[in-house]
Amino acid sequence: MTTRALLKNEIDALPDDYIQMLYNIIRAFVATSQETPSDWQAFVQTTYGCLADTPIERGPQGDYELRATIR
Repeated sequence: MTTRALLKNEIDALPDDYIQMLYNIIRAFVATSQETPSDWQAFVQTTYGCLADTPIERGPQGDYELRATIR
């Protein structure tokens, strides 16, 4: 079982270059745990259909050389 003490020991052993990255990950977990279903629904409502006026289109794929068939 992971305990706070075990986690703190691992953090203490972490190189300083990774501290900011770890902090960002922890903040993301905290933010996610505080979201409610209505937060998610509001996000979907504000972003759904945002590309309706400018849909994504797949451009021409070009011509490629024919290679030998693998048998």
